[in-house]
Amino acid sequence: MNAQPKGWCPGAYRPMMSGDGLIVRVRPWMGRLSSAQLDAIAAISDQYGNGQIDVTNRANVQVRGIHTKDHGAVLDALAQANLLDANSVLESRRNVLISPIWQEGDLTCRLADELVRRLEELPDLPAKFGFSIDVGPVRHLSAASADIRLERAADGRLIVRADGLDAGRLVAEDEAIDRVMDLARWFSARRDKQFRRMALVLQSQQPEGTWQELTPTHEQSEPQPELTEHGQIVGLPFGRLATKLISEITLKCLGVRLTHNRMLLLEGISGFGHDDAITQKDDPLLRVDACPGMPHCISASIQTRTVARQIATKVSGTLHVSGCEKGCARKSAANTTIVGRDGLIDLIENGTVQSTPKIKGLSPQQLLNEI
Repeated sequence: MNAQPKGWCPGAYRPMMSGDGLIVRVRPWMGRLSSAQLDAIAAISDQYGNGQIDVTNRANVQVRGIHTKDHGAVLDALAQANLLDANSVLESRRNVLISPIWQEGDLTCRLADELVRRLEELPDLPAKFGFSIDVGPVRHLSAASADIRLERAADGRLIVRADGLDAGRLVAEDEAIDRVMDLARWFSARRDKQFRRMALVLQSQQPEGTWQELTPTHEQSEPQPELTEHGQIVGLPFGRLATKLISEITLKCLGVRLTHNRMLLLEGISGFGHDDAITQKDDPLLRVDACPGMPHCISASIQTRTVARQIATKVSGTLHVSGCEKGCARKSAANTTIVGRDGLIDLIENGTVQSTPKIKGLSPQQLLNEI
């Protein structure tokens, strides 16, 4: 079994083969899908996939189970729904995470628009290199994966910060994307096959000049099920976006915004409820990251989401259930990590999938007894 990380994520132009067929990933502009676009994704999944749709930790949507012969038809359908970049190069560079709390024409939108317009100026970057725009008074993306971050300082001024540094560079709005480009070029000139993320490069060298002037605001909050000024946020168990849920959403709101922690902001509505949506902040499944597992992934050797549901209420803190040692669903440490290896289970406490297990080779029943 090959369970080595691939070093890249699937896209629309470059899907990834898995145990249930191709994974086609869609990167919504501004992290938003209109109701019509949601319906289009559901139709693609029903016609060409296996009905499995996931929201990822990069606030993307991926459709599973696509047959190779249907890939061209899927691209055509995505293009008709305005969900396809002009080419694969632009798609691969548009790794931009955006806080879901924005309104049309505000600073978040202006910065995102300029960054996307200037993607062609970026140097050659690793496939997973990404950007975040988190410029509200409260940071929502501090725990999200990004290499170059646009944020607010404690006094409200705008900064550009390299991930791995505690402070960032003070910038005016009209120069912010210029400095993002400068930082990307600095990284590109120093990275190699081993050091493919900003924080790794910064362990051995740092950019010269005034790149560490102000620390970002300490006010931060992960998106969670609640009512906001822009609409209701609901969670998705394991990030799964059920087609029945899509049908209900598109009847009631004009669009949704996706979050890095696999939630949806339902624009302009409140009081929404559905069996496939999490509406309570204390729901134990909100603490769980679990990949699709068997039989959907060729690297997985356990049914991850079955295991996750069995033990979610038995553990405290965060839980990560991974079908193999790649750990696709979560890169950071969790209070409890479960890793499938050759059909058995390793139990790790306060670590990642790469940490030393507390116990190896458990059967599912033995895991339940141990937990």
